[in-house]
Amino acid sequence: MSLFFKDPKLISQLQDWQLKALEEFNAKITDKEHPFPCIPAAQAYASNQIRYGFAGDPRDRSTARQVAALLKEYTEKSKSFGGYTSLVIFFLHLRK
Repeated sequence: MSLFFKDPKLISQLQDWQLKALEEFNAKITDKEHPFPCIPAAQAYASNQIRYGFAGDPRDRSTARQVAALLKEYTEKSKSFGGYTSLVIFFLHLRK
C-alpha cells in the first residue's frame, strides 16, 4: 500500500487494524484536554498535510522493505504535500 491521507473515499480501503490506528491517532492529536505537544504536527493534521503509511509487524524482516518503500515515496512527493507535512507510519502489532 502506498501513502494514505485523510479522504473519506480512501477509508473504505483500510483494514480493521489500520482504521483503529488512524482513529487512535486522531483521538490523540485532537485531544483538547491533553493537547498534542508538537504544534507543527497539529497544524499539519488540521490542514490534511500528514501522510500515513501502514506496514506489517516490525518483528518481521519483510516489514523493512515496506517501510523503505513508504519512505522513498514520501521523500519523492513530500514537497507537494505542504509546508507542515509529516509522515506517520503505523505498524501491525500482533500479540505473540
